[in-house]
Amino acid sequence: MSIELVKAGTAGVFVRIPEEVYRAAPGVNISALKRMLISPAHYLHNLAEEKEDTEALTFGTLLHSALLDPEPKRWVVQPEKYGDKKWSRRATYCVEWEAAQTLPILTAETEALLKGCIEAVRGHWVGRMLGKAASEVVGMMRDEETGLLMKGRADALAMDSQEMMWIFDLKTVRSGHGGPDKYGKQAADYDLHLQAAWYMRLFGATKFAFVAVEKEPPYAVGVYQISETDLALSDKVNRVLLRRLKVCADSGKFPGYSEDIETLSLPVWKRNSYEKLTA
Repeated sequence: MSIELVKAGTAGVFVRIPEEVYRAAPGVNISALKRMLISPAHYLHNLAEEKEDTEALTFGTLLHSALLDPEPKRWVVQPEKYGDKKWSRRATYCVEWEAAQTLPILTAETEALLKGCIEAVRGHWVGRMLGKAASEVVGMMRDEETGLLMKGRADALAMDSQEMMWIFDLKTVRSGHGGPDKYGKQAADYDLHLQAAWYMRLFGATKFAFVAVEKEPPYAVGVYQISETDLALSDKVNRVLLRRLKVCADSGKFPGYSEDIETLSLPVWKRNSYEKLTA
């Protein structure tokens, strides 16, 4: 029943919604909306762009499933040899073996990294909250100002001991990039602040936290919130982007960059280096 409601674009919160159902459902998601920061043309292209499976995407999907799903997805490990020969993806036997598999294929090395991530999160306090959380939760809401349908799919929703609703978003990062400085930069680079504000509005949650787990030893885990000031600002940015999208949708025009000739100015750091060189 919930799946049919999501497919119809019904406002509400729905649990255990497969990703493919969510992606096909009507509505504006924040990942696409962020492209409006570049241009409306980039937003429109993102909607038509096919998402390819990559090794990193498969790794993230299996990690999410292991930590959040009642029945986690399984995988198979690629053999290191066939007969007495080293495994080769060009060899006929290896090609046929891979073609016959119905589960994701991992190398033994990648499997070890995946298990390291799983154990690290489960051993962290946030892992205990994730273990009790509702997963694959889809929220849909009609924006009153623009009339656009907003949607989002949260990794996990959980209530803490004080009855506060938390949204958790699980991210994998390189070793050494899960600390506050480097992850903070990554959050800014990818406009994750907008995602946090979007999901808090969509689900009416009290708290939103990113769980950054390093996918290489020592598998360090960091949990991060966005400041209230930055959340408020990010919510305003989301509203501006929704208004711009509404204008484009009504006109049927999704322009790229300005057609005018614009002036480029040196960044401060580059100007300073030039001035120091010519002083």
